[in-house]
Amino acid sequence: MRTRLLASLLLLGSATAAHASAWYVVGAISQSTADLDRTALDSTLTNNGATALSSHQSGTHDQWRLQLGYRLHPYLAREAGYIDRGSAKYSATFSGGSTTVDWKSGGVDLAAVGTLPIGDQLSLLGKVGLIDAKTTADWHASGIAGLPAGGVNNTAFHSFIGLGAAYALTLRTSLRGEYEYFNGIGDSHTTGSANLNVLSIGISYRF
Repeated sequence: MRTRLLASLLLLGSATAAHASAWYVVGAISQSTADLDRTALDSTLTNNGATALSSHQSGTHDQWRLQLGYRLHPYLAREAGYIDRGSAKYSATFSGGSTTVDWKSGGVDLAAVGTLPIGDQLSLLGKVGLIDAKTTADWHASGIAGLPAGGVNNTAFHSFIGLGAAYALTLRTSLRGEYEYFNGIGDSHTTGSANLNVLSIGISYRF
C-alpha cells in the first residue's frame, strides 16, 4: 500500500508543461481537536497493576499543511502533500505513581477532491483520502513496570473524509475553508489512538 501511495505521488508530478494550468498549490493553517482513546490507555495501566486510577487528556492545537493539486477535469482533482496532525497529551495518576503520554502525528496524504460550483466565485468541496500517518508517543511513567518506555512509534494508513468551500478571489487565487475527520490515528495500546476533527483555512493558487 505504501508503494502504491508513493507511485501515485509520482504520477501526480508527471503531467506535461502543456497542462500546467491544471496545477495548483494549497497552503493552510488548521486547528485540530484530538480525542485520544483514554479508555484504552487506562486499560494499559490497570492491566499492569495500576489502582485508584485518575486520568485526563487534552488535544487542541494549531497545525499546518501544504498540498500540490492537479485538476483532472472541472469537477475532480487529485491532491497530495504533507499534513501536520498536531499533538495531544494523556496524564494519569494512580496509587504510588503517575504516567504522561505526549502524542503527535503527521504524514503524507493523497486525496480525491470533488468540486461543485454554486456560483461564479463559490464552490463546494468534498474529499476522500488516505494518510500514511506516523504517530509518536513519548511515555513517562513512575511507580509501575511493564509500560512502554520513551518514544514509541506507529506508522499506518488511515482513511479520512472532508467537506469545505472555496471562494475565488482572482482568476488564479482562492480562499479555502475545510473540515476533515480522521479516525483512529495511532495504536490504542502503544502510542494511543485518536480521532481528529480538523478545521482549516488557507489559500490555493493555480499556476
